[in-house]
Amino acid sequence: IWRIYEGHTGPLLRSFLTSLTITANDDSKTYDGMEYSGDNGITIGLDASPSYDGSSQGAVNAGSYDIIANFDSNSSLANQQGYDLIYVNGTLTIDPLASATWTGLGGNNFWSTAGNWENHIVPTLHNVLAAYIPSNYTVVYDSSAVDTTLNDLTSSGSFQMNGGNLTVNNSFSTDHYSQSGGFLNTGSFTANQAELSGGYLFTGDLSA
Repeated sequence: IWRIYEGHTGPLLRSFLTSLTITANDDSKTYDGMEYSGDNGITIGLDASPSYDGSSQGAVNAGSYDIIANFDSNSSLANQQGYDLIYVNGTLTIDPLASATWTGLGGNNFWSTAGNWENHIVPTLHNVLAAYIPSNYTVVYDSSAVDTTLNDLTSSGSFQMNGGNLTVNNSFSTDHYSQSGGFLNTGSFTANQAELSGGYLFTGDLSA
């Protein structure tokens, strides 16, 4: 019978309102390390602009998030001569980046330094599917790196595992590998040289 909109002092009789469905359009992007803000528009039979909230606003990491359109505080719609607003949420999908390439331009050799990666995109969490490290580089993965899961990691240089947690679902290959701490869990492991003095290495297939 009644419709109450935020920001209005009294309830509105639904019998005086026109039913109007507002659908927030779905949106998608590939992980780029930047927060999502805004929308992909709405489906509505009016010329009006809502505000947006929901888990999509500020979302960074790969996954699915709600896009919520909101007209409740819009006086042209939410009044006794206006509409009974029915909202349908959209979905923001952030897809993992296919691959990230090490550039070594960050001034150090830490995995967690954004400047060391192409386009400043650090592989973190489940946000990147594969990472590539060219020859003549030494990369240090330590506790400053956010726990990372990749499908594949290929290094033509040296890789030092000093701390943190790294999971490679399929294949991890490197010219030289050393480990003094942390946890590496990989489907298969290949290294021309390998030195382990600490930490844990779990693999289903070892070639070193």
